[in-house]
Amino acid sequence: MGDRDLLSEHLPMLYRTAWMLTGNEADAQDLAHDAMVAALASLGRFRSEARMTTWLTAILLNRHRNARRAAAVRTAARAEVAARAAGEAPEPGAGISAAEEQAALGRALERLTEDERTLVALSINQGLDSTEIGGLLGRPPGTVRYQLHTAREKLRGLLMEGRPHDA
Repeated sequence: MGDRDLLSEHLPMLYRTAWMLTGNEADAQDLAHDAMVAALASLGRFRSEARMTTWLTAILLNRHRNARRAAAVRTAARAEVAARAAGEAPEPGAGISAAEEQAALGRALERLTEDERTLVALSINQGLDSTEIGGLLGRPPGTVRYQLHTAREKLRGLLMEGRPHDA
């Protein structure tokens, strides 16, 4: 029970990262649960010199990659739905609710590449710096900084699409 308690402390962080990677609640819950089950099964291989969050994130990323490969058709359908939904802009002057904001973020994340979503999720949800992200993804920190900047700018632009401009 102690191992389960130790890992369950990290479940909210895993879920937030999974949501940013998948763009929807159901897939995020499935992915976080799958990663937690895998972590429990391989807890004996955890190296104590590593950070638990880094180890869990690596498991989550691997599970996500595997799920993406297995769900190519589902991903294409989701992208089509997101593209149709992106054409619906709120009326100028209308306030945007938290639900609409979350839906807009989900649509914008869906339009990022898998790699861009991964970078943004690791930076925002995990609070990892470019060196830590580079270690997880096998990239130099400078490359990660550039790619992360590009991904954030793209996400910002996608979120601004359809929003009324101040006149």
